[in-house]
Amino acid sequence: QPWWHSSELLGADGCDWVAELESKADVICSEYRNLISAERLSKRKVKENDYELKKDEHQLHSGNWDWYSFVLKGKWQSDMEELCPTTSTLIKNIPGLMTGLPFSYCFFSSLQPNSKIDAHVAPCNLRVRCHLPLIVPKKQEDEVQVKCGLSVAGETVEWETGKGLLFDDAYEHRAWNLRESERVVLLVDVWNPEILPEEREHIKKMFASVNS
Repeated sequence: QPWWHSSELLGADGCDWVAELESKADVICSEYRNLISAERLSKRKVKENDYELKKDEHQLHSGNWDWYSFVLKGKWQSDMEELCPTTSTLIKNIPGLMTGLPFSYCFFSSLQPNSKIDAHVAPCNLRVRCHLPLIVPKKQEDEVQVKCGLSVAGETVEWETGKGLLFDDAYEHRAWNLRESERVVLLVDVWNPEILPEEREHIKKMFASVNS
């Protein structure tokens, strides 16, 4: 299914982690704003923008698309715990947070004005992706077509600040921001709940053995 509801991804104790993120959206956004200040970015162990295109990879976007990662290709970025402590704790407490795999990510995704991410699909259907919108450019009164949105499996939605979206990015999807200011979401990858815990462990071991 392309779209998911938070009730389908509850923790074992019934915890609605999406609702928890939504309730802390203002705090998370504040930590993002602090992070991107030049002084704080200089403290990071990694480069300012984590998005990096390899020689054999097709560029997905036009314009400017910046990442500030908590989980980058499956690896937890420990320096973010000091820079964004509340956000880091919230992320670590997410049931089913996907780590340890080269296609697992969690990051602040900043899509600058007049930027687009082309239609693409994930390398697998093992994950569900969450967008928590933190900054959404104001809609113009004369806007006829959606100028800042996300399309998954042909269905287009607009981000609403503080309201999480859950989708399976194995379906073709694209995003765009044709408004006049940046759009920022906290992107989080979690395990597809249809993948059983023992299956998850086998998958992680398989990739660990390949990379060892």
